[in-house]
Amino acid sequence: MARVALLVLTLLLVARSVSAQSFALGEAVYEENCAVCHGQLVDAPGPTDDEAGAIPAYYQGHNYLLAVSPETLRAAVLYGVPGAGMQGFGGAISDVQLESLIGYI
Repeated sequence: MARVALLVLTLLLVARSVSAQSFALGEAVYEENCAVCHGQLVDAPGPTDDEAGAIPAYYQGHNYLLAVSPETLRAAVLYGVPGAGMQGFGGAISDVQLESLIGYI
């Protein structure tokens, strides 16, 4: 029984470490590729649509990026958003970077 508990504890610690690494990678990808248009993921208003040409992450008191599904975010990042001025990043970021970015958001 002690071995099972030790194994579970070890797995939880490893998962937490991977999670922290994934979060840090997602944050770095966001800062490098997304923040210029979407603003910071902080509790402050970002630029308006007129200023940046895109809906910021934090938009007039509502975090737009939290209101859409991971699948919608994934498609927008990969293929862009036609008519909204957002380019696609497919091929510019790796699958690991993409999944870390989605997890970060």
